[in-house]
Amino acid sequence: MIVAERPSPSSEGPGYHLRAPLRAPDQFDCFSCWKFTSHWSSLPLLTDFGAQPVRERVVQDGRVITGGGVTAGIDFALRVVAELAGEEQAQLIALGLEYAPQPPFSGDPWTAPGERWR
Repeated sequence: MIVAERPSPSSEGPGYHLRAPLRAPDQFDCFSCWKFTSHWSSLPLLTDFGAQPVRERVVQDGRVITGGGVTAGIDFALRVVAELAGEEQAQLIALGLEYAPQPPFSGDPWTAPGERWR
């Protein structure tokens, strides 16, 4: 899971603090206050920390943005850029990356064929 956390209003400085799985979920200011997403295989584990798991590629809830999965990381990064520098800048980056996903197979465990993913 990748987390971008906007500092509390009393903190100085603009932007977000990026957090990786190295930070324990219970160290967030209010883990149970927000909706989170993560890689589908670890999504159920979020409830162990009192979080509200959401089956989305990117979730923005209040001052926290989370992303799950590998390609969702690009979606996540573009969302953070849009928050910090505006949608136009995020669109320019997407264009520069030639980001137009067209996967040949479903990578969504809830729609992929087979029961083993559910």
